[in-house]
Amino acid sequence: MKFLGKFALTALLALSVSPVVSHAQDVSFESEELKEQISPETLNYILSQAEGDDITIHDVGESIPTMLPFGIFDSYTVSSKVFSHRSPLQAELYASVAHGKTVTMTSKFETTNTVDISGGVPVGAGNVVDASFGTSMTRSIEKGVTLTGPPKGYSSRQYYMTRFKDYGNFVLTEKNTITGNTTKYNKSYSKPSSQDPFVDWSRDIK
Repeated sequence: MKFLGKFALTALLALSVSPVVSHAQDVSFESEELKEQISPETLNYILSQAEGDDITIHDVGESIPTMLPFGIFDSYTVSSKVFSHRSPLQAELYASVAHGKTVTMTSKFETTNTVDISGGVPVGAGNVVDASFGTSMTRSIEKGVTLTGPPKGYSSRQYYMTRFKDYGNFVLTEKNTITGNTTKYNKSYSKPSSQDPFVDWSRDIK
């Protein structure tokens, strides 16, 4: 784990997204680049999960671009894809370090952000769906990573990983390549968010 640079902000956020954090929280970033990488909406969600405690952003995951399907899968098509909303899953606590202490991860922490389709998909349509929505993504904190406690004035630092998902609806059309008959399936989806699918962060507890 890198030494935490002191890029502190006073986060009095009054963003037009929900939820809105209306009280001051100190936000630090492990590197200057993270300031530009994390979106204001994502930061606001993390501040809400911290419940008023000061936080540090350690890393922000990047999404994996989807690919267009190849002609071999033309018997299935995805259409009428409508994005509904984006929201975080519950933050996952993976370590807690007391003030003045340094600990080393004794085991690997791993979490997966999945692609889920309501009711599943017909046999043979999986590759088309993967091409349209991407695949599950995994993020890990490796065994041996060193984690530090909070500065003076705090009792402990809790480390979390938050997964963000996109939700929406689409139509999957199945075409029989022999008869030409088509069947349409109305589906809903959730997938790793195209914006900040993972955020590695910590909160300092007084």
